[in-house]
Amino acid sequence: MDSSGSPSDPLRDLVEMLRQALAVLPAPAPLSPAATSANTASSVPLCVSPMAQPAPYSGSAEDCNGFILQCSLVLEMQPHLYPTERSKVAFIILQLRSQALLWAESLWSQNSPVTQSYAGFVDHFKEVFGKPSWDSSVGEELC
Repeated sequence: MDSSGSPSDPLRDLVEMLRQALAVLPAPAPLSPAATSANTASSVPLCVSPMAQPAPYSGSAEDCNGFILQCSLVLEMQPHLYPTERSKVAFIILQLRSQALLWAESLWSQNSPVTQSYAGFVDHFKEVFGKPSWDSSVGEELC
């Protein structure tokens, strides 16, 4: 029984004890704007789902545009994994094999300006490995 003569309720007693304990705690200090934005950024849930990677690319002209398309789709769907221009270029280079990898290795090791921009790298990649614009055989095959 409690002081009023009513039977004691353990749950009510526990709630009252928690209220009293919380009442004596100091108020939390306000967060600085930098801490707030850092906390918000780290608390955003990242949904990681398995995604197919582009098939390795060895330098074939007929596979060039499809390879670049597949890479751009991965980069579009997972921007949190490739936040910088250089990380996007690195992703493409990781998919390369044979002569294409040797070509990219030279650019990367020399810190070529082409490796600093995703769009610049893709344009240069297409110049080197893509079919020339005057090659009309692709259009004829589609008709």
